Amino acid sequence: MEARVVKLETDVEHIKNTLVDIKNDIREVKDEVREFKKEVHGEFKEVRAEMQGNQESV
Repeated sequence: MEARVVKLETDVEHIKNTLVDIKNDIREVKDEVREFKKEVHGEFKEVRAEMQGNQESV
């Protein structure tokens, strides 16, 4: 019985560690997505400005 409890405790510790790793990975992905969103927004802003400039010269 004691060995089973120890195994369960060990398994729970592994689960906790895995969850911490997953949380950290999610934070990294969120940061990367946030940065990508800024880059895309900037690119679209440039394209819009170019298109407006082209329309004014027509």
